[in-house]
Amino acid sequence: MKNLLTSSRYIINNGKLLWQSDGNNNDGLSRCFTLDGKEEELETNSSGSDVDETSELCFNLKRSKLNPITELSAHLKHFIYLSEEEEYNLTSVFLLLSYCTDLFNRIPYMWIQGNKGSGKTTLMTVMKPLIANPVWASETTASPLFRIVDKMSPTLFLDESENLKKRGSSNNQIFQILNSGYQKDGTVIRSVGTIPVTFRTYGLKILAGINPLFPTLEDRCIVLRLSQPPETFNLGYFGGDNPEVSQPLVELMHSSLRSKMSDLIQFIENPTELGIDNKVRLREFDKWFPVLAIAKLFSTSRNNYFNRLQKYALEQIGRKEEAELTLPENMCKGILKDFLTDKAARTKVDDPNFFFFRTEEIQGVIKTTDPHNSYRNNA
Repeated sequence: MKNLLTSSRYIINNGKLLWQSDGNNNDGLSRCFTLDGKEEELETNSSGSDVDETSELCFNLKRSKLNPITELSAHLKHFIYLSEEEEYNLTSVFLLLSYCTDLFNRIPYMWIQGNKGSGKTTLMTVMKPLIANPVWASETTASPLFRIVDKMSPTLFLDESENLKKRGSSNNQIFQILNSGYQKDGTVIRSVGTIPVTFRTYGLKILAGINPLFPTLEDRCIVLRLSQPPETFNLGYFGGDNPEVSQPLVELMHSSLRSKMSDLIQFIENPTELGIDNKVRLREFDKWFPVLAIAKLFSTSRNNYFNRLQKYALEQIGRKEEAELTLPENMCKGILKDFLTDKAARTKVDDPNFFFFRTEEIQGVIKTTDPHNSYRNNA
């Protein structure tokens, strides 16, 4: 047993991180850092308090300086299989982001996509005790959800998100929250009785499902694609929240963010200081900026999380652009654009701003040009 007043030690107690100054220079006060970032001075008696050194809730000075992305990634690896190391880092950054969303004007959603048995629900369950203000929206009807999001600014977990496509159901009202809630001024107006009421919708959302989302919603997401682990990959069983494990990780996230807050604000006010690649632009910049800013905070010479996640972001952006080019509708637009350019002199109407061609002529061009047969016989 150690006396709190004569020991330099970080202690977790009732969800709070307690710090005591060195015993040789004791002023009789402890300082408590709460999860909302406030500091309180707590009086202690002259005899001090006994602390069990063997407790898992006891942080010594060395452990309190651990990297939160490293520790969270290691925790996730016990229960979840992800194909790339960067995906563990990305998930860890999302957990950190949940505690500082109000600093950003726009934030991304996470879309966990995978077939049955790939671990989507398990990943969400593992994340839930670590993330800020979790609400499992799959178990909540739309009507109270507007009020919950407005008052609590929670992190919404929505499993089987493809069910949003069911028209005529309350799921479409949940979609309204998702569609606007990625930006800080996002709102939805609903009638309460005969009175129109504005509800705030801003906040982090974690979605999971098998099938594609609406394009507008997918465009707000960073995609995490899951697959079943190899037979040689051993995973532990997550039996639910264990506060002796989750609470120290939550406190580590909070204390780490708090110590880096001035740097994070500096990045937000001067985004160019991050050195983000020019290929990350427009909507992609809006999505990746919060992730890369937090990754930069906790990057070290040994673990440069910023470089890792920026490389991962560029790969995702490249794959998305390539996929968009091969979409049937985009291929057809390209074919028609070339066709009109080549045949512009052969207009069939007097007005030079318009062209007129026979349908079978255009269809013939598409049949000849479309290498994937996507639009043959459907022009």
